[in-house]
Amino acid sequence: MLRLLCYYFGLFSSTLLCDPFNLWFTTNDKTFHNYELERVKGLPKWLNGTYVRNGPGKFEYSRRKFVHAFDGYAKLMTISIRSGGSLKFSTSFVKTYFYRHSQRIGDIAPYLLFDYTTPKFNRFDRLQQLLHGIDNVNVNIHAWKNDRNGTSYVAVSDFWQVYEIDMTTLGTLKRINAKIPGIDNPLYDFIPLPATSHPLQEIGTNNFITFLSLFSLFPGLDSRIQIIRIKSVEKRELISSISTSRLPYMHSFALTKSWVILLGHPLFINKLKILKTSIPLKSIDWRPEFGTEIFLVHLPTGTIRRMRIVKAVFATHFINAYEESGDIVADFITYDNPKLFDILLLSIILDPVQRKSIFVKPVVMRFRINLRRNTVNIHQIGDVNFDFPIINKDFEKNYYCFAYGLTLDWMNSTASPSDWAGIGKNDLCGKGRSITWSRRYHLPSEVWFERRPGSVYEDDGVLMSVILDTIRRTSYLAILDARTLLLLHAIDFPTYVPFTMHGKFFSHKFFN
Repeated sequence: MLRLLCYYFGLFSSTLLCDPFNLWFTTNDKTFHNYELERVKGLPKWLNGTYVRNGPGKFEYSRRKFVHAFDGYAKLMTISIRSGGSLKFSTSFVKTYFYRHSQRIGDIAPYLLFDYTTPKFNRFDRLQQLLHGIDNVNVNIHAWKNDRNGTSYVAVSDFWQVYEIDMTTLGTLKRINAKIPGIDNPLYDFIPLPATSHPLQEIGTNNFITFLSLFSLFPGLDSRIQIIRIKSVEKRELISSISTSRLPYMHSFALTKSWVILLGHPLFINKLKILKTSIPLKSIDWRPEFGTEIFLVHLPTGTIRRMRIVKAVFATHFINAYEESGDIVADFITYDNPKLFDILLLSIILDPVQRKSIFVKPVVMRFRINLRRNTVNIHQIGDVNFDFPIINKDFEKNYYCFAYGLTLDWMNSTASPSDWAGIGKNDLCGKGRSITWSRRYHLPSEVWFERRPGSVYEDDGVLMSVILDTIRRTSYLAILDARTLLLLHAIDFPTYVPFTMHGKFFSHKFFN
């Protein structure tokens, strides 16, 4: 009856009552500090740490609204789990310059955004956007060494600067704009520099590997992709520099024990459009006729190798990579095109009709790179289509079989509330062990795999996911058996948590 009324009165696309999916992208201004949740019996005693999620938590300020979901103000959520079943829940906005400036003026402050606002900024504000740059860190969270022989927690985005966070209070400590190694030009201090929100740990060290995209400042000169080692939260070290005439926008990359693998898909950053529009989303050009260029960097020497494939793929997330008999095997989540950006426009994602009008399908694609012959073979693997992948960290940079992720069927034109989204276990070894889990009107976030201490099997552990129950209008922490996807525990929060992008579970040993 409700669906009939919504359809008849034209309410279906505009109300939470008629489309509860919208709650996932609805502002939640509430914050909590160490809110004690009901104790849970039967939690694994070894599950002792803090699960952190980062994502957009506020989609407007006063009269002005963001157009794209990626622009929502960064909000962190933590659930602290102690041995014996004690649980505490916290949420807080990251107090970036952007957020505090918006608070002062009671409006969305003119900083560089992924897309426009409604109403749009005027010309003076657009100039201010370019001067202020990007200052929103709503994508991921990391733990890096600091120069005080401790650990710093940083909120990050796909740009160079990061914000240090006090993980015990969720307070924002400071912005860190680390010196770019090998670059002395002060003009780069005023240019938004694309990087990755997914630095990867270098095997056998506490260092992380990342990349930084540097626009050419002068006509006729190539742009560069810098491969950089994060030595600490304050220090960076240049490994290698790749020259390229077209600078691809990349969200993630792959790493083996010895090689960095970058998929230079043909989604190119147009710096002239950025200067003209102040809008990064309107300043990237999809050029599938160029195919996909693969950049390889040898970590020990900095040597660069390049290969190109005819097929144009758009890669979002890296799953795992390893070296095998002289080959590099790298697995990515790929799409046929970057329409994923369009579906995350709030005008589309909050409208069930528009939401189904754009069909995008993630597939797991394996790239086998033969270093001797300088050839690349690509083929689809697995039988579950998902994104936001995670694996057992003990199998990183090694042969593996299982990956877990989100089955985002709300991006499918035939999706119904029963299959909006689910959790998938993908058997990439093709032995028929793939399974999925979902609940009607429930929207899970990216999962985290935590291995059982002493485990032998790859899938021996638990999965954690923050899931939005759109009917009860609250979120809960789901803990599932990673082998069977059996739901073991559902721990309710005192509020709902909007869509989060990425997160991590930090053992409490990090806090000692």
